[in-house]
Amino acid sequence: MPKGANATLSNNATVTIGVMTDLTSQLSAIGTQIGDAAQLAATAVNAWVQDTPWAGSVNFKVAIENYALSSSTAMTQLAALQSEGVSVVVGPLDSSTVGAIYSTAASDNIVLISPSSTSVLLAGVSPDVYRTVPNDGFQGLADARMMYQDGVRYLIIVNTNQAYGSGLANTTSARFKALGGTVVAQIPYDPTTITFTSTLASISSEYSTAVSDAGGNKSEVAIQAIGYQEVGDMLVQAATSYPNLLNTSQPWYGTDGESDSPAFTNSTYSAVSAEVRLPSTFYALTNTSSTNAVCQATGTVSKDGCSSYSLGAYDDVWLAADAILRCGTNSGSCISKSVGVIANESVGVTGPMTLGSNRDRVPFAYDIYAIATVSGTANWILAGTWTVTADTVSWVSEPKI
Repeated sequence: MPKGANATLSNNATVTIGVMTDLTSQLSAIGTQIGDAAQLAATAVNAWVQDTPWAGSVNFKVAIENYALSSSTAMTQLAALQSEGVSVVVGPLDSSTVGAIYSTAASDNIVLISPSSTSVLLAGVSPDVYRTVPNDGFQGLADARMMYQDGVRYLIIVNTNQAYGSGLANTTSARFKALGGTVVAQIPYDPTTITFTSTLASISSEYSTAVSDAGGNKSEVAIQAIGYQEVGDMLVQAATSYPNLLNTSQPWYGTDGESDSPAFTNSTYSAVSAEVRLPSTFYALTNTSSTNAVCQATGTVSKDGCSSYSLGAYDDVWLAADAILRCGTNSGSCISKSVGVIANESVGVTGPMTLGSNRDRVPFAYDIYAIATVSGTANWILAGTWTVTADTVSWVSEPKI
């Protein structure tokens, strides 16, 4: 297919959908599943095409690119995909990389559909960027309410220092203060951090200050960790150097960067994760028989089963393929105009895919998952749900320490 990706679909055309995922960095546990789910979606799309007028005219494939959360690597891969005639990419996964490449993608006539970028700073940033997850303007409301409703009045936020982590930390902080709570400290760390010695020292010091401010009442003090699977390393190192931080009255609270990630139930992180419970929010999906089927299929490919973001990537491949077919041409400009229309009339394996005017998903609720040990095995369980309209959390299994 020629450079520019504007070729009209013809007999036996093979159309490539790019997938920018992470196979080796902080989102690799989820990113591997996203690659698996994209492959499954392409297979399902091709099977479906055989029962349509497009049978024999078009075949879809996905090009899985491991950008390892590196914006420079993603930029190089974007150029390669563009030269191969790709007009739509599922991903990137993280907001920092979306922010770094979206203008180049637009100039290259490539549409980005991310299943996991949530930074509020990117809401409506480009007509060629779609995000099939809600932005963190909603998640910050959910997180603050969850903690405040749980009795937290003094909060320490530790976050990965990039678009996602900083944006969600700020949103959560503002809402928590508005509810009447006190944010004792926001402690950012470099996204490439491996050793958390200084970060943990700061957390420990601020935790002591917060307990003092609370009059010694530890049940009013909590730590929120906004990051990815590196939070597991932080917990493991805390268990050795600052065991008092794992012996808190409140759990450590997480976010969607940790929620449902298989990294926290593996042999390395499961013990410490179960100790702090890590209640973490994720926008509520509407499960269907198709959802379960995709999870089961992904489980045969990826040993850890499927994550919510992998389900989103599955939907995104379908969304991209449907847009290409409706356009009748692999043209980024047409695809960009079609994606929003198709999403707003679609129900995928994640449920209704309604997008707002900013091209971000519109949520109705956030589920809260926590780590629990059942029969000696650590697993994520559904702990509760926060609804947008009521602004309250209904607990199924409140994750108290």
